[in-house]
Amino acid sequence: MKKIFHILVMTLGLIAAIGCFTACGQETATKVEPAPAAAPNVQKQAPTAESETNDMKKDPLNIKITVNGQVLHARLEDNATTRALVKKMPMTLPMSDLYGREMCFRYGAGALPTDQLRSDRYEVGDICYWPPRGSLVILYAQNGEEFERQQIGHIDSGVELFSRTGDAQVTFEQETHNFNRMEARTMNTKKHTLLRALLLGTLLTGAGFGTLPTASASYATDHASEVKQAPPFHEEKLHMTKEWDKVFPQDEEVAHEKVTFHNRFGITLAADVYKPKTATKTAKLAAIAVAGPFGAVKEQSSGLYAQTMAKNGFLTIAFDPSFTGESGGNVRDVASLDINTEDFSAAVDYLSNRADVDPERIGLLGICGWGGLAINDTAMDTRVKATVASTMYDMHRFSANGYFDQKDSEEARYETKKALNEQRTIDYRNGTYAKGAVNIDPVPDDAPQFVKDYHAYYKEKRGYHPRAVNSTVGWNMTSKLSLMNTPILAYADEIRTPVLVIHGADAHSRYFGEEAYQKLTSGKYAANKELLIVPGARHTDLYDTAMIPFDKITSFFQKYLK
Repeated sequence: MKKIFHILVMTLGLIAAIGCFTACGQETATKVEPAPAAAPNVQKQAPTAESETNDMKKDPLNIKITVNGQVLHARLEDNATTRALVKKMPMTLPMSDLYGREMCFRYGAGALPTDQLRSDRYEVGDICYWPPRGSLVILYAQNGEEFERQQIGHIDSGVELFSRTGDAQVTFEQETHNFNRMEARTMNTKKHTLLRALLLGTLLTGAGFGTLPTASASYATDHASEVKQAPPFHEEKLHMTKEWDKVFPQDEEVAHEKVTFHNRFGITLAADVYKPKTATKTAKLAAIAVAGPFGAVKEQSSGLYAQTMAKNGFLTIAFDPSFTGESGGNVRDVASLDINTEDFSAAVDYLSNRADVDPERIGLLGICGWGGLAINDTAMDTRVKATVASTMYDMHRFSANGYFDQKDSEEARYETKKALNEQRTIDYRNGTYAKGAVNIDPVPDDAPQFVKDYHAYYKEKRGYHPRAVNSTVGWNMTSKLSLMNTPILAYADEIRTPVLVIHGADAHSRYFGEEAYQKLTSGKYAANKELLIVPGARHTDLYDTAMIPFDKITSFFQKYLK
């Protein structure tokens, strides 16, 4: 009994102490924003501009934007324009669909203050203010233009909705869960209540009176609004040539523009968009993302394919892969089957958000090593509706097993990996990356025919380009480590959409295409898979010659991207 008495005394003392601690905490919290005394004619003090600024800095302001009954969510930046605009909310504005890229409402010049003007490339999803006409603008498509503006915020997803609304009434309002001082006090009270319950529960548990109480919500849930959100992604500013420097002539029937887009790894990619000049301004076209060969740039074979398919009625984009050509990436001439597969999906991201593209009609076209990557991306990206792999390589198989699987053994792979990992140590020590020769120059007389063919394309006037890995210094030698360890066709048999594999009858790489086709048709989705063998064609004949079956490629995409 004496022991129980002492425990009860300790319990009462602890409860009193915790109560005092809680009251002190609440008093401290109250001092941050004192309540007005009860006195006649005393009105609530209006918040100052400084207090508003501090609140917004603590927690970025989230708003919701409603159009035609559909809701988008945006994060606003903390600046003078945003604070002035938020004071007008909730508001419904008649916004005009302009230039196939933006929704616009004009307040009139000088309507809103500005303090952080910028002049760079905008991002799809940006909300900004254009001072000359006092325009509130939502940018839903990219056309590469740079203009002076005040950034207001960014819509993370769904902004492509505006490409289909036309002129519309758009409502802007603050989210109901925005952080404020009342919620701060509520959270503070919850913390003290939880602490008191935990301490009391611990004491009673020691006395044998019960177990710890269960909180209704986790600490993390209570603090969710305190988590700092990532800022909107801004693409790297790339330096791209403005002149036509392709290895093929420009077609006067096709419009051409240089654009950029970014992948999920934060790498900005340089690209050429080709579009038939016969397309109307309001037309939504089927689109094709084109890449390859492996180690080439968009000014070579992929650009030729893209321009030809645009002439045949499609909007196309040919891009430089990450770390190569005019695209971004701090390290140069590095290959990654993971990142390069993502490059294809990033192109689909970009195309899906263009006002002149039907996002339900997007296909991929990969050449050489990018043929295998096109199949790999299609196995992952359900937005891709049709795929062509032309003169394809399986870069994983080639890297792990060598040509014709001549090095397909554990011991051979081990020795290769051992040498490459030793090279990694040397590269780190030197601060540079050793290159692996791709195309020997001059080519020996006794070299295999396909080696001579590569040389004839990449090293001669026919296909040479100074930014192409295969035309110049070659890949970073250690890139092969990742390629060896990254199978890319594992789920090809699960691809539900149509795939056309094209290969030359006399190509050294023919076995890559035929065995990929076997994998594609080994499952229950074999019916819409096709294999086309081009008589007499070697591997590089399908880079740039009249042997490329463009009629078949065109009819394939017309059938499945309709």
